[in-house]
Amino acid sequence: MNGLTPSRAGSLPQLVKALGNIVHDKKPVGASLLAKAIFQAGILLLYIRSTRKP
Repeated sequence: MNGLTPSRAGSLPQLVKALGNIVHDKKPVGASLLAKAIFQAGILLLYIRSTRKP
């Protein structure tokens, strides 16, 4: 998948952006649903990390 190379995978904002691009791509329905699920999980993870102070 383009935009998801190991060197960029460590940067969460870029990863979320790449997943967003996958969602908006003209892909098969299964891949689109999977990308949306991963994208929503990423947003949930960001929300949990932002609300939990160290």
